[in-house]
Amino acid sequence: MIKSMTGFGRASGAVNGINVTMEVKSLNSKFLEINLRLPAPFRDREMDIRMYLTKVLERGRVDISISMDESMVDTGVSLNTKAASGYIAQLKDLCNANGIDMKDIMPAFLQLPNITGMQRTDTSDETFAALQSLTAEAISRFNEFRAKEGSILMQDLLQCLTTIESDAEQVAANAPKRAENIRQRILQQLQSNSDNIVIDHNRFEQELIYYLERIDINEERVRLHSHCNYFRECIHAPDVSGKKLGFILQEIGREINTMGAKANDAAIQKMIIGMKDDLEKMKEQILNVL
Repeated sequence: MIKSMTGFGRASGAVNGINVTMEVKSLNSKFLEINLRLPAPFRDREMDIRMYLTKVLERGRVDISISMDESMVDTGVSLNTKAASGYIAQLKDLCNANGIDMKDIMPAFLQLPNITGMQRTDTSDETFAALQSLTAEAISRFNEFRAKEGSILMQDLLQCLTTIESDAEQVAANAPKRAENIRQRILQQLQSNSDNIVIDHNRFEQELIYYLERIDINEERVRLHSHCNYFRECIHAPDVSGKKLGFILQEIGREINTMGAKANDAAIQKMIIGMKDDLEKMKEQILNVL
């Protein structure tokens, strides 16, 4: 069964006592592109998370956002007491020498370099396991969304394919009439432009047979039927890819174009145009298939 390239998944849960929410969204892309946004406490595990996502995701431009309840997070901000003591000693001397009240410069004091700092803490294996479990849940829902969208895409693709096959059958039904129409049209043109010329009907029939063989479309119809059957077989396969289906559509298009070039009949040409229209719809839809 096919999957859509676009998808969405969301999961929320507690990670180390903190409420964490993960969202996964994807759009069309020829390759896998991962755009990962992590809160500061989990950034030391970014490469581990990326490696996991690379294994479980397929094609598409995937945006992954992990957010957490900031009110439950320890900011990790600490006062650098050694640097602060040095600054205070110097500022006291400066204030005493210039008659400045120490209280007046406290806001500026807090802006001095190295007064405060962030305590770096590594994500424990237990915390990362909980985060990975939440990630797996979001990816699971994301894949369910892709599968549902893929089911809708498959119905549209098969409907267009059925229409192409129906038009091909009509072309086959009109093919015998085409041969007689061509024969009558050429014969009338010869008779109207060659009043003083005797037509050798045996030679005429030989040349006509040679011409009709050149514009015969039976071989193209057989190959088209084979390609359509193969497309229908592949679209139900468990490991089918949009790229493979796109290649099959190229072959279907090649046969339709050849039939159009050989049509030489207004009724058949209209059917060919309808087949091309449905084929273009399929090509547009295939771009959304994973």
